[in-house]
Amino acid sequence: MKNFTKTFAIIFFIASAFTTSAMGPGSGSSSDNDEDSHLLNINIPTHAMVSIAGSNSTTIDFSAVSPELAGNNVSFEQESEKKLYLNYSSIVSSGNTNSIDAKVSNLPDGLKINLNISSSVNGGAKGQTGTGHSVSLDTDGKTVVSEIGSCYTGNGVGKGHTLDYSVEVDESNYHLLVATEHHITVTYTISGD
Repeated sequence: MKNFTKTFAIIFFIASAFTTSAMGPGSGSSSDNDEDSHLLNINIPTHAMVSIAGSNSTTIDFSAVSPELAGNNVSFEQESEKKLYLNYSSIVSSGNTNSIDAKVSNLPDGLKINLNISSSVNGGAKGQTGTGHSVSLDTDGKTVVSEIGSCYTGNGVGKGHTLDYSVEVDESNYHLLVATEHHITVTYTISGD
C-alpha cells in the first residue's frame, strides 16, 4: 500500500505540473495559443487653430500720400515694410476640410483693402496645408485659405502663409473720402467646410 500511495502521489504531481504549464502561468484557461492580444483605444479629436505672427507687432500702418501736382489723386503706401504670417493647426475627420475666412471690422468709404496671401506655406509645414487666395476684404468675410486637411504650418515669423496688405482708393467712390484716421481690425476665422 505504501508503494501505491507514493506512485499515485508522483503521478498526480506530474499530471498537475503538466496541466499548469500548458495553460500558462495564471491564465486560468486551457485555450491559450502561441500569441495573445488586447485593445489600445486611441482618440484623436478634431481641432482647428489660427494665429497671426509678426515681428514685434501685428499692426500695419498706411498713410495717404498727397499728390505732387494739382489734379492728381491721393495714393496709399505702407509706412514700414512689415510682413505678417498666418499660422494654423488642423485635424479633420475623414473626408472633411477646413478653411480660413478673413473680414474687416469696417470698410472706410472710398477705400479698398486688398490682401495678397501666398498660395502655399513657407518651409517647415507638414500635412495637407491649404491654398491661399488673394482677395479684396469686406465686412462679410472672404475665404483666404481653402482645402486645409490635417496639418500644421509651424509657429511664428516666417511660417505659414505670408500676408501682404495694400490700400487703394475706390475710384468710383472717391467723393466719399474724408480726412480722418481709421482703425480697422482684420479677423481670421478657421472653421469646417
